[in-house]
Amino acid sequence: MNSLEQYTIHTFENIDYKEYEKKLNTFLADNSLSNLFCLPDFLRYHLHSDCPLIGYRFVDLIIEEKSNIICYIPGTINSKKKIFESHIGTSFSGPYFSSQLDISKKSDIIKKIINHIHSLNINKIIFRLPPSFYFTKQSHFINELEFIIFSLNFSVSNYDLNVVINLDQLNKANFISSFSCSVRRNYKTASSFHLQMEMTNDIKTFYSILVENRTKFGVKPTHSLLDLEYLKLQFPEKIKFFLLYDKGTPIAGLCSFQVTDSALNVFYFCHIRSHEKKKPVDYLLIEYIKWALKNKFNIIDLGPTNEGQKINYGLLKFKRRFNGRVAIRKKFQLLIK
Repeated sequence: MNSLEQYTIHTFENIDYKEYEKKLNTFLADNSLSNLFCLPDFLRYHLHSDCPLIGYRFVDLIIEEKSNIICYIPGTINSKKKIFESHIGTSFSGPYFSSQLDISKKSDIIKKIINHIHSLNINKIIFRLPPSFYFTKQSHFINELEFIIFSLNFSVSNYDLNVVINLDQLNKANFISSFSCSVRRNYKTASSFHLQMEMTNDIKTFYSILVENRTKFGVKPTHSLLDLEYLKLQFPEKIKFFLLYDKGTPIAGLCSFQVTDSALNVFYFCHIRSHEKKKPVDYLLIEYIKWALKNKFNIIDLGPTNEGQKINYGLLKFKRRFNGRVAIRKKFQLLIK
């Protein structure tokens, strides 16, 4: 614990909040930028993973004023590289501020956080701020936060080129008409095979399709099977799996994370290559979008289309066919002298 004037900064390792857990969950439930990726039970999957974050330890910060939480930063530290990052194991993370704070107070708190992190023998801070496209009604908070850290000499260290479907902009009467000609043609082809999408708890079957699909590209999924099973157990209503069947045989799958009340993230979609002529991925994505519309979601994030500075143009083209629009996710860094 470190007391800095009216603020108290608590440092927790291994997501061990003990008496603070209930208070923190209340703070997050009321926070306008709260999301799946900042919840302690989501972050804990790394502690139970069979593919742990090698070289990193979990160091989270909770900042209080008069015993009230006003800021939360889930983070990791790489002691060898002397880096604090919020949070390396998530798509995006904090700082998460109380919406009641004005910009001057937020700036003051971040200055004190920088000094506190520096006292932990850290000389580089990385913030993965929540992207504004997940929080359209609260985007002013994110714009404000970006300006604050820019004014404190943070710089953008990385951009991710995501593709996002705004469901509110689709033609609700005939949403398929909003998609490209190739998508509509492929959907018609797939429909002739009488394919069926079903929500499933059969994560092992989904994962076997995912691994087979990724083998083609020489890569492994970000999550292990154990990770996905743990996350599904913790968040049965927020993490869902869908399988596409051809006469009872699963030929494609999709994993969906409900990140906020209105936004979904398609973390994985995959298919068995021998069934490509049936256009299963196009069909599965359209059926999934139909499900999202029925359940009144507003945003579907189809994920990044780049690896560092290199754009996967084929993947970008594929995702944009579903009336997807490019949206930027940023990472900021500060070198502390």
